[in-house]
Amino acid sequence: MKESGVHALLVTKGGEILLVKKGSDYQYDAKNAGKVALFGGGMEVGEDMFVALKRELSEELELDIENLEVKPLETYAKTLAMDGVDVEVHVFVVSGVDRGLLVLREGDAMIDGVAHDANREIIEGSADELLARSDITRITRLALQDFIKNQ
Repeated sequence: MKESGVHALLVTKGGEILLVKKGSDYQYDAKNAGKVALFGGGMEVGEDMFVALKRELSEELELDIENLEVKPLETYAKTLAMDGVDVEVHVFVVSGVDRGLLVLREGDAMIDGVAHDANREIIEGSADELLARSDITRITRLALQDFIKNQ
């Protein structure tokens, strides 16, 4: 069975989009180390997408999405050739996020006992500003483009 993930474009109350710049030592998909990406991660076997998204955003940012607006955006395919991993990615738009309440958790994800996402930072901007960056991942670029189309 193909691995699945859930990711989110976080939209603040002021309309800014929040993304994460991955650490240069990011090992899960090394092609995207040091790049700007969506928040989120893998789904556990049998896990509901919303439950997985809620868990991932809580783990990464201490963000509770229970009372926020969450809408599906699109499903994308990460491929080994283009992205370094073979994963089906379900992307959601989470609106109404209070940037001031987010706590970026460093180094929580471990691979063989090694923290693989250290030195991350939150990147904030409009969809157009973020699309102008040269350091965003392919899936993030597609999600931003679809976000703009759906506005």
